[in-house]
Amino acid sequence: MEKVKKIKKAAKAFFFNINMIKLTFQNISVILLMSAVALSFGFNFGVFGGGKAIELRMEDFLIVFLGVFFVFKIISEKKWKLEKPPVFYSIVIWLSVLLLTTLLNLALHKLPFDRAFFYYGKQVEFFVFYFYVFWQVKDIKSAKALLNIFLFLGIVNAGYVVLQGITGKGVGEYGASAIAEKGVFPTGAFFLFFSIFSINLFLHYYRHLKISPLEKGILGLALASPVLGLFGSDSKTNFLAFVFAFLLMMFFLFLKEKSLKSIFIVLLILAVFVFIFLFALENIPYVIRLVHVLNPLNIIPNFQTGRMVVIGPLLEEIVNYPSMAFFGFGTGYIGEAHNQFLRNYIENGVIGSIAFFLLFFSILKVSFIGFLKAKDRFLAGVSSSIFIATMAMLFNSLATDAIFVVKPSEVYWIFAALSFSVIKFSLPKKELEEEILPKKESEISIPEKKNILAVVVAHDPDENFIENLKITAEQVDKIVVVNNGSPKITQNVFDNSWFSEKVFLISNRENLGQGRALNQGANWAKENGFKWVLLLDQDSRAREDMVQKQIEAFLECDFKNKLGLVGVNCTFKGTGEVKYFYKNKTKYFERDVVMASGSLLPLNAFLKTGQFREEFFVDSIDADYCLRLRKKGFKLIVAQNAMMEQRVGSEGKMKRFLWRKILVTNHPSKRCYYMARNGLILVKEHFFSEFYWSLRRIAWHLFIKPLFIILYEKDKINKIKGTIKGIFHALINKTGR
Repeated sequence: MEKVKKIKKAAKAFFFNINMIKLTFQNISVILLMSAVALSFGFNFGVFGGGKAIELRMEDFLIVFLGVFFVFKIISEKKWKLEKPPVFYSIVIWLSVLLLTTLLNLALHKLPFDRAFFYYGKQVEFFVFYFYVFWQVKDIKSAKALLNIFLFLGIVNAGYVVLQGITGKGVGEYGASAIAEKGVFPTGAFFLFFSIFSINLFLHYYRHLKISPLEKGILGLALASPVLGLFGSDSKTNFLAFVFAFLLMMFFLFLKEKSLKSIFIVLLILAVFVFIFLFALENIPYVIRLVHVLNPLNIIPNFQTGRMVVIGPLLEEIVNYPSMAFFGFGTGYIGEAHNQFLRNYIENGVIGSIAFFLLFFSILKVSFIGFLKAKDRFLAGVSSSIFIATMAMLFNSLATDAIFVVKPSEVYWIFAALSFSVIKFSLPKKELEEEILPKKESEISIPEKKNILAVVVAHDPDENFIENLKITAEQVDKIVVVNNGSPKITQNVFDNSWFSEKVFLISNRENLGQGRALNQGANWAKENGFKWVLLLDQDSRAREDMVQKQIEAFLECDFKNKLGLVGVNCTFKGTGEVKYFYKNKTKYFERDVVMASGSLLPLNAFLKTGQFREEFFVDSIDADYCLRLRKKGFKLIVAQNAMMEQRVGSEGKMKRFLWRKILVTNHPSKRCYYMARNGLILVKEHFFSEFYWSLRRIAWHLFIKPLFIILYEKDKINKIKGTIKGIFHALINKTGR
């Protein structure tokens, strides 16, 4: 009895709390529409050319009534201006292209009017669903409530599948069916979209609710139940699409959480799905067919005798009528193509195919931006869910006419409207549109001696420290020395120097790390009106004309207002090797990542990009800052003739490896730990946006650097241990000192 009470309590907490009831009445029209899609039956209204039945459903009548009422309300209240939903223009282009190709072929008498009217009308109806639901959602609470109710309707349909399994009477075409839907693919796709949203939202959001473990378990099983309908439908296409979607779910979960815990959750969820599949196999007899058709020995013969019988003649159409390649034969020309991409091309030509890809690319772009910028779990779950559902739709399009199948398409566009409502209320419009480049009113000032502050981070400087400062002082207006816990550095050190009035000291009692020290210096520059900051290490020795060469590179640059950093070239102390050998005629070249020491930073780019990453403590802080600059739309250059001398590692030496010379840095084991940890954390964070850079970093930290340690460096065991520890801490996202 106690367990039953807890189950009832969990159900009430999720579906039937007071706020939910209140929001239900506020959104009753959308709830009626969702209920009609999920629960209502259809009936035949006649047939059109080719003998295909015209089926009308309750939602068809309901959307007409609600649409007319909505238009009447706008006219009566004179609220003419409606917010454009995301992907509005892509939808308009898609529908316009379909209309153009259809009207053209109607005029040429190549297309029956009834088929064209029905198929084009259905496409319009799907988007009316999308617009209506989007415009009805008033705030994020309403969106959340409506998503909960829609997911509940999916669970109700899963219960109907369980009932069919218990009675042994599947009412679907091959197996079980959703309520009022007997088709194999429509049933499978219906449950596919519900499975994606319910499971993915549980992973990102619902499992973090403050309820007991038992309640979470009950909620998780309820939300996983649509998978039973997917398995029971016997649709092999949707089964494979779900496997593909499941892999994407696990990827997005790991991308957001970046922890070993997410791997454990993946394995647990996988075990649950295996259990559900075995349960379905045991209790729903027609699931055995799914095992048979997915047998690798049966897939190709089934394709040849099934899909290819339909696709073959369509391919001949393309060959026989090349003149129609641009506009196609019009919407509704094909009864069933078993491939949405092929259908697009035959019916709407090249322009239709382009419009189709534009539409779905726009959806993927908006949803991925929503995921990347998500600051709460609900937004991350919703954004990734619509992204995965869209990818599943495209996957299904390889074997079906996915976007023309009525019931799943209605479900998809309702989910899309709710998802984009959440994104709209969670993200400012400028973030969604990625308006990230500097505007004209914030143009970068031209660097000159009077507006440049040098920031020198010192911890344990050598005997050349004062001499290095002297060379720098001649090229900038002021110098801030940030003492990271060294007893050697006091104000008295500078008092006897001719440039003492130019030096300001910030003293930290202990080593707070490179990131904190750089932020202290940059913030001092901001407070004292400087426009540019020159970053230097304690052992960086600038040449007398280094800053002047950087200024010349800036002046020659064609994208000054997009410039985030001007780096320098350098020679390595002890080896004399030059870092960059470029033969450009220009005074600069672009780089993805530039080392911090010697870099000249415009302060406005720093303010837009954010502070240096303090939790890294040391190493990869410059790489992190550079990658964030690029993400904000800035570019990085190196002034190839601006030179300085830089010490690398404890005792940098050149060694020969195969046919080339390499720099062996001999960093201590602690630095090996920081380099591996911080570098791989950046790989996790920027893997897609900086793909090739990430691959190079993976190769360096996992293979090349350990190999060089073993071959050339001292204290090999401790350095390898430090590297392994850094790799492990990167996996669990551990930072700090």
